[in-house]
Amino acid sequence: MHTPPTAWQAWTKRDTLVGGVLLAVIAVSILLAVSGVPRAQPLVGLALILGLAYACSSARSAIDYRTVAWGLSLQFLFAIVVLKTAAGQRTFQVLGGVINRVLDIAFVGSSFVFGPLGSKEAWPRIMTAVLGPEGAQYGVIFAFQVLPTIIFIAALFAMLYYFGIMQIVVRVFAVGMRFVMRAESGAAGRITDVLLTSGSLQCRLSSPSIGRRRDRLTRPATSISPSSILSPARRAWSR
Repeated sequence: MHTPPTAWQAWTKRDTLVGGVLLAVIAVSILLAVSGVPRAQPLVGLALILGLAYACSSARSAIDYRTVAWGLSLQFLFAIVVLKTAAGQRTFQVLGGVINRVLDIAFVGSSFVFGPLGSKEAWPRIMTAVLGPEGAQYGVIFAFQVLPTIIFIAALFAMLYYFGIMQIVVRVFAVGMRFVMRAESGAAGRITDVLLTSGSLQCRLSSPSIGRRRDRLTRPATSISPSSILSPARRAWSR
């Protein structure tokens, strides 16, 4: 079914007010950054991104400013907890250690497959010993060290999705966003469905023949008839 294009909303006084406020924030942040307050520079990018998103919206009157305010407040709160509190720093140090151990497992696998080429410790020493100090820039090989890590993480998350663990995590965050930001009640289910079907969608987009084979394999047995089986042979004979 063809969906008609959404009508572009006309520019109103409210839109002018919002754009003026964002431009004022950008100008003040630039002046503060130039005057010796470098921490004001990120506000320029934040206001610019919000302004572009607002200007490109086709339904600006439908924007829930409470949701936007809650999202920005949670980002600032998260940054304060991580950067300014001892408990937040300690928590993320522990999480960082766990992630580093997981990544070390990936390097063990790459070292097992590729030998010294896949080792993040042995290969830099070899290059330094052979080329001297200039060999340090060749200490990391993308194909043998970085790419296996990407494949390992992708496979790990695929297993977590298969066993339903990531779906639980997504639902917990979706419930939290619904409670705090008044997000949609079906966000968790839709996000989970998109994540689970993205692989088959990418497969279909990259190769239509693979998608057709998958459709034939997943089609119920009751939909298979002799005519559907013989139709390819009939088309070939008619040619």
